[in-house]
Amino acid sequence: MPIISSSLLSNLILLLPLIGLPATYAQTINSTNCPFRGDDRRYIMSMFAIDGGQNTEVVVSDTGLAYRQGDFGNRNGRCIEIVDRNRAEVEQKSKWNLLVLYRNVTTSGEIYFCMKFYWQSVNVIQYQLSGFYSTNQADAKAKCVLFEMNNRYSFAVVGFSRNYQSYNCKTIFEGVYWFTYQLKDSSRTPCDALNNEIKACQRAGSQERDNWITKITWGLCPGLAEMKDQGTQNYYCYGMWTDNNNNVYAAVGMDQGDIKFKYRCLVTRKDQNERSILYRWGMTVDADCSTLNSPDTSPMKLVLRPTLDSAEQVPQLKPGCNLPKNFTGVWFFPLSTRPTFTSTPPPSRCAGSWTSTSGRRC
Repeated sequence: MPIISSSLLSNLILLLPLIGLPATYAQTINSTNCPFRGDDRRYIMSMFAIDGGQNTEVVVSDTGLAYRQGDFGNRNGRCIEIVDRNRAEVEQKSKWNLLVLYRNVTTSGEIYFCMKFYWQSVNVIQYQLSGFYSTNQADAKAKCVLFEMNNRYSFAVVGFSRNYQSYNCKTIFEGVYWFTYQLKDSSRTPCDALNNEIKACQRAGSQERDNWITKITWGLCPGLAEMKDQGTQNYYCYGMWTDNNNNVYAAVGMDQGDIKFKYRCLVTRKDQNERSILYRWGMTVDADCSTLNSPDTSPMKLVLRPTLDSAEQVPQLKPGCNLPKNFTGVWFFPLSTRPTFTSTPPPSRCAGSWTSTSGRRC
């Protein structure tokens, strides 16, 4: 009878709970030990979310997880193992995803739970949280894999970073739009106030606020309930992502004291009629993104029509020379030399005062 080494036997014991899983899962599990390293560190984030209708704080570190929800929904987990990562699935929520097994440190005994993360941007992570598993580590790992497999079609809670990093709005809005809006629970026709406006205008070469802030002016209409977003508000762009059902999602934040209303989610469709000049979006009225299914069934419906800003856009349509704010760098010329342009301070117009290293003037 062949002798089995102790190391091989221990590995077989760890694999036994996975034997009943589908082959596509059991053969491709990509697990490593904690802490988070390399690209996995992108999931380290302090987030706010509305999970199950309740305000929730989630703090992910490289070695653990703190989950705060009211008085009875709190969890503190120590990272035990990264069970799986970057799994490619037909119903893909994000190509960057991570399945982590945690051991609950607030109770005695072996109590485990797992969380599946979907990284969408530097400011947005979606997650799915399992229940508790009172078992050994090997069995808890197998239950985590089953949890991942069974929740592929389930909603993933949207978490907004508490430490905002600038994100270019061009992936969400670009240009100036007049729009109408209508609340789902309102019987009134859409509000079509003349001063309804979305403005996301970026200046060439700018690294300033115009790149990561969208201004939205909400006009007032008779009979429309008061909203938190009335007047002109600055919305910080948090991220944009898509799914395989032609939905395009976006996340924004605003200067709002009540954290529940500080964040919003939006949704539109890739397959809108390209010949139409109208763009349909759906928007939440708070940070609860579970209510966002489609542009037509969202808590708030927006219909956008491109327009022009007479103060900023119309003058730029006239012949002229509008150069980037910062022209410093090496620029390719189809000549034998590559001139270097330097601007300090950067001029806003081509005034004939720039000279390249090759002697060419602007």
